Amino acid sequence: DIPRLSTAVKVALDNGYAINGILEMLSLAAQYLYEPKSFTEKEYRLVYVISKYGGASSANILHNSLGLPSSRTALRHSSIAMISISYSYPTAESTAQTIRAMFPKPIATRILGSVIMFDEVHVEPRSRYDSIEGFIAGPCRQHSGGFSLKFNSLDDVDALFAGLDAGEVHLASEATVAAIGALHPGTREHTARPIHISGSCKREDAIQHAALISSIVDGCRATTEIHGTRPYCIASDGESKRGKALTLLTAKRTLSADSPIYPLLSSLPLFNLLCGDDDITADKDYKHVFKRLRGLLLREAGVNVFGVCITRDIVRRHLILCGLSPARADALLDPNNLQDVVLAVTLLAKVMQMRPLEDTDPTLVRVRDALVYLGQLFGAIVRPFTTVQYSLREQLHSLSTAAHLLLALYSHGRGSAMPVQLYTDVMLMIKNVYFCVAKAKIDDPDGTFFIILL
Repeated sequence: DIPRLSTAVKVALDNGYAINGILEMLSLAAQYLYEPKSFTEKEYRLVYVISKYGGASSANILHNSLGLPSSRTALRHSSIAMISISYSYPTAESTAQTIRAMFPKPIATRILGSVIMFDEVHVEPRSRYDSIEGFIAGPCRQHSGGFSLKFNSLDDVDALFAGLDAGEVHLASEATVAAIGALHPGTREHTARPIHISGSCKREDAIQHAALISSIVDGCRATTEIHGTRPYCIASDGESKRGKALTLLTAKRTLSADSPIYPLLSSLPLFNLLCGDDDITADKDYKHVFKRLRGLLLREAGVNVFGVCITRDIVRRHLILCGLSPARADALLDPNNLQDVVLAVTLLAKVMQMRPLEDTDPTLVRVRDALVYLGQLFGAIVRPFTTVQYSLREQLHSLSTAAHLLLALYSHGRGSAMPVQLYTDVMLMIKNVYFCVAKAKIDDPDGTFFIILL
């Protein structure tokens, strides 16, 4: 069993070896006295991926057992750009520099819309040494400005750790990550490309966070010719601090009458025309919205639908009346599984399928009518993102229906109908779809637009 036998034969043939030379090379390889060093791009990428998921030790197992390149060799050969950690608040210039590294060429020949996405990932609170940049990584961006993170001498390290002990600076417990996602139907082009990562101690207020987001968005606008996109919106989950920051950035003013998209949106009754610089808007991930709509059906206070309180037990009873087994109904209403998008869509779909009852019990009929209303609302929100047969016009029509149904429900019940944050996020999501479609219609009138990419 000779590792990479075919590679050894190929190397011998490329070097013009005769049959005796080939056999001699194979004999040396069988005795582990010779290892061919000619690697394919596929082998380099395989080791690179293994090293990133399993660490250098896992990659070196492949190196020693199968003769593949070492993790260091694969890293040196990799053409994948490495994003640098931001040790303080970013500037538009530093963001632009990262973008130039992540985008060797524009995504498309014409300007496309893009989503600037933000999220947090948990990190272990400890210090690290960045051997590439020569910095000490780990301190939070909020309070590290008064310390030298550049490792020039042990005095810098002593001063930093004294600050950590005194509570003047903290080790980051999470990392803020920003990425660009192009609104392009191609999988490769749409893949989110990170443009910022920095550590946070979670002691940041909305104004500070808005400054961070603003610098990153400004860097994206300044490098449109590099990545080939125009930022249409800023997307995030339902985190409250970021929600306040996005309000500061995306609800600065009413859409100007001079804007190219004003004629497309100004005639829509009740439409919220607040936006930010360059008509940018906020977006909420539709998958998070689906999960939170399911959570609405599970909350202890229930959902007030025009005076009818819909609780989890009531939903369970009507699911069983519709033919589901008790075990299946319990699985769909499991309060311990709030992050499963498929489960959320499945439960919402079951409510969407409910029909009015013909029954002599007026209370039962009234409750079912309330569930039917919720089903119509859920359907108007979910179907545009899940029904592939819908045209863009049908998607917009459905989302408009959802906005009006939601407005009526919340106007009647307020907080007893749903939390104000959920109401706001659903409305922001719908508003953003309309804004983005209008921008795409101006920027690329002959192009296509898929709201599922938002």
